[in-house]
Amino acid sequence: MPSGFAKRLLTTHLPEFLNKHPGLELELSTTDRRVDVIREGFDCVVRVGFSADPGVMVRSLGQLEVINVASRDYLRRHGISKTLADLEHHQLIHYAPVLGAKATGFEYLQDGEIRYLPMRGSITVNNSEAYNLACLAGFGIIQVPKLGVHPDMVEILPDWPCEPMPIYLLYPHRRTLSRRLQVFLDWVSGLIQTHYATIP
Repeated sequence: MPSGFAKRLLTTHLPEFLNKHPGLELELSTTDRRVDVIREGFDCVVRVGFSADPGVMVRSLGQLEVINVASRDYLRRHGISKTLADLEHHQLIHYAPVLGAKATGFEYLQDGEIRYLPMRGSITVNNSEAYNLACLAGFGIIQVPKLGVHPDMVEILPDWPCEPMPIYLLYPHRRTLSRRLQVFLDWVSGLIQTHYATIP
């Protein structure tokens, strides 16, 4: 499960779920890397973004709206971008799950197509927590799900959004699921669809 989702689940919804099911014990792994559901022995995985794994069932839970933000401090120092051309004078915090990978730049949708604008950036990170912390520290602009944006971050360039991020629930393909796993799958699916994801 991505670390951002885990924080919100643990602090808000998970205690109520466990109180309803006192005999249930969970092992919760939080990571932004793409895990191998079968090889690593996971009962289920919440994945933001999608790449198919062989031998798994996939349940679509909707998508996350992604916005462009920067910290208030950064915008005080550098000004607010109002057009794509303004980004020439700004810094982008690059996100790369594998450090050393080539950064794609500022992503935006235009006429239904994904486009990328190369941008300068002094820092590249490989997990969502560092991504958000670098933004709060004033290193530059980031592109993150609208849900849970920090109060000290300000949305910019609302007319140039990223493509929404799909969110899926993955679990091994089995003829029968245990009652405990089915209870958790139904709960986490309903939770994400109700509170976090939008249905396209």
